[in-house]
Amino acid sequence: MSAAVPLVIQVSDTHLRRGDEAADLAFATAAGWIARRRPDLVVHTGDIVGGAVDEEADHAHAAALLRALPCPVRCIPGNHDVGDGPPRPPSVTAERVARFEAFYGPAQWHTLLDGWTLVGADAMRCETGLDEALVWEEVALAALAPRAILFLHKAPFLLDPAADGTATRATLPAASRLRLAEELSGFRGIVACGHRHEFRLFHRGGATVVWAPAVAPLLAEANPPAAPLPAFPGLIEYDLRGETAIIRHVPLDAARIAIAADQRA
Repeated sequence: MSAAVPLVIQVSDTHLRRGDEAADLAFATAAGWIARRRPDLVVHTGDIVGGAVDEEADHAHAAALLRALPCPVRCIPGNHDVGDGPPRPPSVTAERVARFEAFYGPAQWHTLLDGWTLVGADAMRCETGLDEALVWEEVALAALAPRAILFLHKAPFLLDPAADGTATRATLPAASRLRLAEELSGFRGIVACGHRHEFRLFHRGGATVVWAPAVAPLLAEANPPAAPLPAFPGLIEYDLRGETAIIRHVPLDAARIAIAADQRA
């Protein structure tokens, strides 16, 4: 565990599948970095697996790798883990969420760490027919906290909650996107997501928005009609220094070099 400054590491979009050596190798690098840094918490922001949603062998493989990490781990589901929502036909079911929780723990959670409120919201259930009140309870908890990080799988928006249209799969569904913007209108914390397979950090109002890169070697998600973009695997660190969070993007190539140097020393 970190001694002086609480440290949280966010990983996302590991896309693990039994027999997928490239995904396993990328995860092994991330796990090596996590072992080197010894964070207080690892948060996985979804798409833990990358194959068929209902392939239990993939979930078992991924869960075993996460359990082997030398620190506490919290997860929220992505579309590859429990199904998707609008604009696609909703495929998230209570049975899929229950299976996720059997393998990875609660699909929603919140915890306190040195004055920070960390919230994982299962926003994949939005506009799918499942009970959304559970999601908005967690969002409200983050909104009311003096210092908070709200973790989602999909991006809260691309350019603006009211301007992204209804057809994009990159963000929350349109109605939920607008509601989130309203719920977080005075938010001064961090909204951290995955799904996009690329790193971005920007500000909207008083909030800081972080898109975590994929850990797996994947193309970046693109919005039609653009083609997918090259992406660079990595992870995100959050040093929680009192009222300030220091956010660092760690490319997996840099992590490999540091781990190799440690092994040579």
